[in-house]
Amino acid sequence: MVSSDQRQRLGLIAAIGTSQTLAWASSYYLVAIVADPIARDLSTSTIVVFAAFSMALVISALQALGSEPVVPNLSVEVLIASC
Repeated sequence: MVSSDQRQRLGLIAAIGTSQTLAWASSYYLVAIVADPIARDLSTSTIVVFAAFSMALVISALQALGSEPVVPNLSVEVLIASC
């Protein structure tokens, strides 16, 4: 049987995971909405805007492969504070 403390902790984890997923997804798809105005302001095509965004995603993924947390035991507190 799950205690009330465990149930509360699971609820918190679910809430944090959901909010982080929604935040990432909304910022990821935001480029599709603002690509035309960005391209127009920069006098370039939307293809260049999407290519730059894709390259930024690749670079951030590659950078994360070799990095270590700045403060290894602080990740949970940072995740909770970000909500």
